[in-house]
Amino acid sequence: MIVFLMDLPNPLHGMSSVNQAILDKVNFEGKENYVINTAPSHAASLFGTRLWGVLKLVHSCICMFNLFFRLLMNPKLTVYRPINGGYGQAYDLFFIGICRLFRTNLFIHHHSFNYLNKFSFLFFFLNKIVGVNGVHVVLGLRMSELLSLKYKVKCEKIRTVSNVAFFGPNVSQERNDDTFINIGHLANLCGAKGLDVFIDVCRELKKKNVRFRAKIAGPFADDLAGKLVRSACGEMTEIEYLGALYRDEKNEFYRSLDAFVFPSRYKNEAEPLVLFEAAQSGSILFGTRRGCMETVIELLLGYSYLEGDDLANMLATDIQKSSLTGEFSNFSREKRLEAFDDMLSSSKNSVENLLYEMGANNVSEIR
Repeated sequence: MIVFLMDLPNPLHGMSSVNQAILDKVNFEGKENYVINTAPSHAASLFGTRLWGVLKLVHSCICMFNLFFRLLMNPKLTVYRPINGGYGQAYDLFFIGICRLFRTNLFIHHHSFNYLNKFSFLFFFLNKIVGVNGVHVVLGLRMSELLSLKYKVKCEKIRTVSNVAFFGPNVSQERNDDTFINIGHLANLCGAKGLDVFIDVCRELKKKNVRFRAKIAGPFADDLAGKLVRSACGEMTEIEYLGALYRDEKNEFYRSLDAFVFPSRYKNEAEPLVLFEAAQSGSILFGTRRGCMETVIELLLGYSYLEGDDLANMLATDIQKSSLTGEFSNFSREKRLEAFDDMLSSSKNSVENLLYEMGANNVSEIR
C-alpha cells in the first residue's frame, strides 16, 4: 500500500492540481493506495482569510492522528508527500516525523524554490528528518542542483518529474491569419508575474510599427494590476483584457496565440503550468529564467532571458524577428508541437518509473 499524504483541490492551485493528477494516474493504474487530504477542502471558500489558518491547523492535527493510526496498523509503508514551500513546512516536520517513527519509505515531492533560492533552516531540519534514504522528486535540473548543493542530498536519491507529465498530447492548431502577431499573457495578474513587462512589450512593438494583437487573461492579484490593465487598454487598442478564463475559454485563448509571453519575476517561481498550457497549442514561449523555466523554454524551442531594464525591448525585438523569419508559420508550429510531445513522452515515462519504484519499495518491505 502507498499512503498519499497530499493537499488536494479545493482550493485549486499548481501543487494541488499536480497532486490530483498523480492520484488519478495511480487510480488508473489500479494500484492500491490510501489518501489523506491534508487540505481542508470542505472550507475552500475561506482560503486566503484568517480563518483558513485556524482551519488548516485543526485539520492538520486530525490528519496527523489519521496518519499515526494508519501506520500503527500497517507500519513500514511507502508514503508520498509533496512538501510546502515556506512556513507550511512546519506541518511537514510533524508529518515526516511520524513517518520516520514507523520507518516508512519516504518520497518527498518538491514544488517550490523558496528554500532553494536561499538557505532555509526549516528545510534543513526537515531534510534531516527525511533522512539519507528518503527519495526527493524534483521538477528539473536546476532544482536538483540546488538541492544537492545547499542540502547535500545525494544525486542517487533524486528523481526528476516535470509537470508536463500531467498534460495530454498537443492540440494541433494551424495559423490562418498572417496579418497580425497574436501575443498573450495569462497569470494571477501582478507585477511579480510580469504584467507590467508584458504591457511594456506591447508599447515596444507599437514603436516598431509591428502589427499585433495582445490578449491579457487572469484575475487581478491586486488593485494595481487592475489599474495597469485598464490604463493599457485605454492607451492601446491592440490590447484586450479577457478576465479570468476556465476550461474551453482558456483553451481557446491559447489556441489563438502565436506567442505566449511570461516574464515572471516571482522569487519562488518553479515550473509554471501556463508554459505547458501554451506550448500544447504550439505557441512560441518567451519568458525569464526563474526556477526551471529556462530548461522548459529551451526544450520547447522558445526564448528565455535574464532579467534587466531592457527586458521588454529584447522581448519585442525577438517577437518581431520571429515573425520575419517565419517562426509563426504552420511548419514551425508543428516543430514546437513535436518538441512538446517529446518532452511529454519522456516525462510520462519518469512518472511511471516513479510509481513503479514506490510500489516496488512497498512490496520489498512487506516481504
